[in-house]
Amino acid sequence: MKILTGIFLMFAFLVVGELNAEVRRDGGAGLGVVAVHDLKLKAGVSEKDFESFIENEWLPMYSKIKGLDAFLAKGDRGVRTGEYSLILTFESIEDRNRIYPASGETSEEISKIQDDINSLWEKFEPMSEGLGETFTDYVRIGNIQ
Repeated sequence: MKILTGIFLMFAFLVVGELNAEVRRDGGAGLGVVAVHDLKLKAGVSEKDFESFIENEWLPMYSKIKGLDAFLAKGDRGVRTGEYSLILTFESIEDRNRIYPASGETSEEISKIQDDINSLWEKFEPMSEGLGETFTDYVRIGNIQ
């Protein structure tokens, strides 16, 4: 039994060592940022209508911004099962800071589509809450190659 345990532990260390060799770590430079915004549907809002609005109106508007990608996700397991999150991915920290400056000022990219964004917010606010309120920006520090 001790021999099997020893062999298993050696195998586990070899596998973990190999996996670690495949992980790119560079302190976030070049790996980007993932921003997770937790959303909560308001009472009486149809999930189908909300998903359709995000997919057909919200996401296409934001796809115009260079360095930003976004998608809607719905919890399948865990503490937010059945809840929505809007996930924004930025190619770099610089892209995130350019598009959404820490100062809170409106960036040039956002200014260009501000009128369209305002009309989206008019539709979004009666449907959901939490965007820009309950969020975390995650800087990627490793990536499996």
